[in-house]
Amino acid sequence: MTDTNQLLLDYAKKGSESAFRELVIRYLDLVYSVALRRADGNVHTAEDIAQSVFTDLARKAGDLPPNILLGGWLHRHTGFVASTILRSEHRRQNRERQAAEMNSLNAAPDNNAWLQLGPVLDEAIDQLAAADREAIVLCYFERRDLRAVGAALGIGEDAAQKRVSRAVDKLRELVGECGVAITTTVLVASLAGSAVSAAPAGLAGSISNTALAAGVGAGFAVGLLKGLTAGKFKLALGATVLAVVALPWLIQKFRMADQGSLSTAVIAKSIAETPTDLTNDTASLAASHPNAAAKSSTAKESGLLRLTIVSADGGQAIPTVTIDYRRWDQDKFTGRSLQSTRFGVCEVSYPQETTTELEFTTRVDGFADTRLHWRKDRGDAIPTEYTLRLERSVPIGGTVVDADGQPVAGAKVGFNHEDDPTSVKWPEDHEFGWIEVSTDQNGRWRINRMADEVIRRIYGGARHPEHVDADFLFLDRKREAEPKLRAETYAFQLGRPVEISGVVVDADGMAVGEAEVLVGGRSDSGKRTAKTALDGTYTVKGCRPGKVMITAEANGYAATTIELAEAGSAPVRLVLQQGKLLRLRIANRDGQPIPKAHVWLDTFRNGPIEKPRPIAVQADFNPRSDDQGLVVWSNAPDTELQFDIAAGGYMRADDFKVRPDGEEHMVTLTPAVVVSGQVTDAITGQPIPNFRIICGWPNVSAAGSASVNWSRFGRDWLAFTGGKYHHAFEDALIHGGPNPGYALKFEADGYASLTSRVIKADEGEVQLAVALKPAPTERYTVLLPDGRPAANAEVGLIAPGVRLELAPGRFNRENAQVGGSI
Repeated sequence: MTDTNQLLLDYAKKGSESAFRELVIRYLDLVYSVALRRADGNVHTAEDIAQSVFTDLARKAGDLPPNILLGGWLHRHTGFVASTILRSEHRRQNRERQAAEMNSLNAAPDNNAWLQLGPVLDEAIDQLAAADREAIVLCYFERRDLRAVGAALGIGEDAAQKRVSRAVDKLRELVGECGVAITTTVLVASLAGSAVSAAPAGLAGSISNTALAAGVGAGFAVGLLKGLTAGKFKLALGATVLAVVALPWLIQKFRMADQGSLSTAVIAKSIAETPTDLTNDTASLAASHPNAAAKSSTAKESGLLRLTIVSADGGQAIPTVTIDYRRWDQDKFTGRSLQSTRFGVCEVSYPQETTTELEFTTRVDGFADTRLHWRKDRGDAIPTEYTLRLERSVPIGGTVVDADGQPVAGAKVGFNHEDDPTSVKWPEDHEFGWIEVSTDQNGRWRINRMADEVIRRIYGGARHPEHVDADFLFLDRKREAEPKLRAETYAFQLGRPVEISGVVVDADGMAVGEAEVLVGGRSDSGKRTAKTALDGTYTVKGCRPGKVMITAEANGYAATTIELAEAGSAPVRLVLQQGKLLRLRIANRDGQPIPKAHVWLDTFRNGPIEKPRPIAVQADFNPRSDDQGLVVWSNAPDTELQFDIAAGGYMRADDFKVRPDGEEHMVTLTPAVVVSGQVTDAITGQPIPNFRIICGWPNVSAAGSASVNWSRFGRDWLAFTGGKYHHAFEDALIHGGPNPGYALKFEADGYASLTSRVIKADEGEVQLAVALKPAPTERYTVLLPDGRPAANAEVGLIAPGVRLELAPGRFNRENAQVGGSI
């Protein structure tokens, strides 16, 4: 916990006024500077905004997460408060005063640049992703060095430097969209010199006094309400007193939440609906009102889903649940983090007309991560209300030790799970993303967010920047580790590291500073990075001994990658050369350009095991084509490069090989294979409302017998509602060699499955009408030797081509064709 978070906790839990005053002193310049820019230089309005922001902090301190990055929250909340206050003022008068009052700002390194940048800066920062916004605020508003930025974000100093640099580049693009053309150098200088200016003398004291008074007043009202409910007043009298005491404050809260649009009748209705347990923060009333969720929505966000989260074993509301929100509008992705109220309610708005897929995943200790997902493009209807009942989770844990068996503090332990499409349920299942925690001072770790049914499929490992990553644990292949995980005694052992040092120079032997040095593959989880000093020297810690790749990359040069026979044995000299010009044009079969096509540099260079594989340059090059379908790399390595190219509506082109020579190389993408049709009952002819399609590819054995390999990845198991289906194949299901085509297996409860003909990769649009025959459902019971039911037993179906293999206590899933076996 940081010093700032401790101060916030002291005020929220103990009512420490000295702690709150210290927070005001620390962050007043930040808040005042943002407010001054939002107020067009009007110092009086800026002071009012700053007062409101810290008053809100005093009231909401108890509701903020304990690990919040307070600077980022204050920056964003200042923008919200400023928009609220300024909406009712005459903007022309503010602009007229701007020239006279801009002298209160510190002079920027380039005053003309700052005059353009200042008015749009904070709105542009608000448009950044949360991680980038926090990096900007920590570095330039709170003025922390890179080590402190990394500590606050939970990453290393090198990673913090990358995060800040990336955030600055994105910010430059955003201010450019606002008409402010500015170089990265000038932007950094402006942020460092003028992002934060000193607030007027004495303002901190007056703000602290007013905010503390407001905070105490709010606390007194809640305390009084607690006392009233604890007494022996009748319910009607208690409700009346509540209305009298809370009405003025609620009116103010609703005005802030909904810009003054709520009537007294609406407020009275909210008071009447207040739970009798008044120990909950009354402010949650505003958060639970429909207008609260919709206040930040655009007019296009016409859909609204009210999510209520309760425990499965008692039906009680689970407060302040973190919810990962993911939405797709065709190919456009939107993601953010939400949180339920103290009453377990989260209202989410979304653009109803354009949304094709909506997904939520809950994250709260003590309950299993749970995913909700709807696919409108597959016939799902997104409800307006949904009650999510979270199951209790099964904790796992253990320790992380170094090569000598000593505990390692600050190590990262993370887990995910292997795909099992049979576990995917619509709309609710327990699939989750990567879960990561840090070890404590004794090297101990604990995760308490997984459902019991998922444990046997998990895999994970441990890492620390100064040690070699621990070997990954795949629980499905190492079942003896499961009891230790459940007993919280499993130990991940990190390896003994080596250091790799050396120098990066150009072709003339001159040192190259600020070059990135990468040890390992660019996509390796165990990679290590460092930056060269001004004299070109570098040291990379935590490297794995033995054979390893090492790469140097810097602006203005082509990346270079070499392979070391033994890491750490001697200093490594990396020589950067001037790059070559590479030009790719992405087009369709008619020669028309394809804009926004993804182009990936292949850094794997996979190939036959029995043949030597060339070392792939580990450069970071993953652009999109421009409006003319063009991709240009001005400093490409002078070697044969391999790319994968993909675009919506087209088949992906893999292993496109080219050498940079300045000439334009054409990449032609063919149309995707689009399969659609209707699935009906073979007897009645009526559409089957719920069915799924399992995708596979044909296989012909050396003896000439044909079979189908069914995919075991969840993305290839497609659930549909409404009797119709539509799916586009833009990639081969198996890579290496020509695309063998596709086969589809149609399944529905109560019906015999049906396998389609082979669909060739060049067929374009294909329509298949499918009629499934009703079939009885056969149920079986698996018994233990003593006759008791065998719960959680794996059941395999023997069928041609499934390659079902037995392993101790389980089936081997590595080679099994899930669609026909497990």
